[in-house]
Amino acid sequence: MTFVRLPSEMKISSIKNFPKDSKKTSQLIVLVFMLINLVFKLFNISYTSFYLDEANQVFMSLQTIKEIYLESLQFPNGPLYTILFGGWIKIFGISEFSGRLFSVLASVLTVPAIFYLVKKHFQIRVAIAAVAIFTLSNWQYYYAHEARSYTLISLLVVLSFNSFFNYFIAFRKIHLLWYILLTTVLFYIHLTSVFILSVQGIISLFYIRKHVAKVILLWLAMFIPVILLSLWLINNSWFGGRETVWMEAPQFQDLINMFSQYFNHKYIFYAFLTLIVVYLVKAILNREYDKKFWGMFLWGVLPVIAIFFVSIYYNPRFTYRYMLYATIGLYISYAILLAKVFKSNYIFYLLLLATLAIQAIHINPKLKADGDWRSAVNYYKSVKKDNSATIIAAAYLNVPFAYYYDKDIFKDYRNLYQNLLDE
Repeated sequence: MTFVRLPSEMKISSIKNFPKDSKKTSQLIVLVFMLINLVFKLFNISYTSFYLDEANQVFMSLQTIKEIYLESLQFPNGPLYTILFGGWIKIFGISEFSGRLFSVLASVLTVPAIFYLVKKHFQIRVAIAAVAIFTLSNWQYYYAHEARSYTLISLLVVLSFNSFFNYFIAFRKIHLLWYILLTTVLFYIHLTSVFILSVQGIISLFYIRKHVAKVILLWLAMFIPVILLSLWLINNSWFGGRETVWMEAPQFQDLINMFSQYFNHKYIFYAFLTLIVVYLVKAILNREYDKKFWGMFLWGVLPVIAIFFVSIYYNPRFTYRYMLYATIGLYISYAILLAKVFKSNYIFYLLLLATLAIQAIHINPKLKADGDWRSAVNYYKSVKKDNSATIIAAAYLNVPFAYYYDKDIFKDYRNLYQNLLDE
C-alpha cells in the first residue's frame, strides 16, 4: 500500500484563501445573500397595519407630480420619494404588501451595493461579513417593513460612497457626475442625508496633502447638490421658526442605546469599541493609517453623533430611522476591524459567526409600530350602527382611518374629508 504525503501548505491553503476571490464566486455570494434578504424581509411584511406616517405616505403619493411638489413646500423633506413611490403604487396598488415591497426591494438591492463597495476597497471576506451583519440587522429588517423612504436612502448612500471612493482611485470626472446626481437625489428625498455630505467633506481632507487640486474639484462638486436643493428650499414655508418639536432632547445614555440597538445588542457594540482600541494600538505601533477604514468609521459614527447634538441644541430629531443609513458604515467598519485585528481566517469567521448568532437571537421579527389601525377600524365596524356618530381627533387621523374603513374613500384623495363627513 502506498501513501502519498501532501505538502502541509496544500492542506490549509483552501481554508486560508476561503473564499476564492473570483467574479463567479462574488456573483454567487451576492445572489445567495440577496435571496436570503428577500425571503427574510418578506416574512411578516403585512403583520402590522400601516401606522399614521405610512398611511400618509401612501395618501400623498396618490397625487399628481405637481400636487406632490406643491405640498412638499409645506414639509421639511423634498418630493422625490413621494413621486417615485407614487409611480410604484399606481402599478402595484396600495395594499400593505405592495407598499412595503418597495422598501424590501430597496433593502435587497443594498446587498450588492455593500458587497462590491467593500470588496473593491478591502477583502472579499470583509465584504461577506459586512453583508451578513447587514442581513441580520434588526433595524434594517424593521424599516424594510415600512412604506417610507429609509431603506432607499440607505441604498443611495452606499452608492454615493461608492462614487466618492472611486473618485479617489482614478480621479475620473464620471465618478464626480454620479456623485453629484446621487447626492442631489438624496437631498430631494430626505434632508438628514446632508450629514453624509459633511462626513464626506471630512474624509476628503485625508487626501488633500497629495491631491489638493482634485480635492478642491470635489468640494466644488459638493456645492452643486446644495445649490440645486436651494431651488426647493427658498420656496419652502416650513422652515424659519415653524419647525415642530415632537420629541424630548436625548441624554447621553440614549446615544449609547442607539449604537447598541443598531448592532442588535450591547455586547456587539462593546466588541466594536474593543476592536477599535486594539486596532488603534496596532496601527500606532505599526504606523499604519488606513484612510478608507476611517472613512467607513466616520460614515457610521458621525451622523449619529451629529443628530444627537442637533437634537439637544436645536430641534429633537433623535430617532432610529433618520440615521438608518449610518448603520451600514458601522457594519462595514466592524467587518474591517475583524479582518485587521484577526489575520487568521479561522478566528475571523469564528468571531463573525458569534456576532451573527448574537444578532439572530435578538431579532424581533414582530417589532410593532405605533397604532394598530387595522384592528381599531375592524372593531369600529363591528359596533357601528346606522345612527352612530363618529368623531376622529385629531383631523389628520382621518387618513389612516379612511384607509382601513373604505379604500374608495381613501383613493379619492381630493375629497377624502368631505366623503368621510358625508358617510
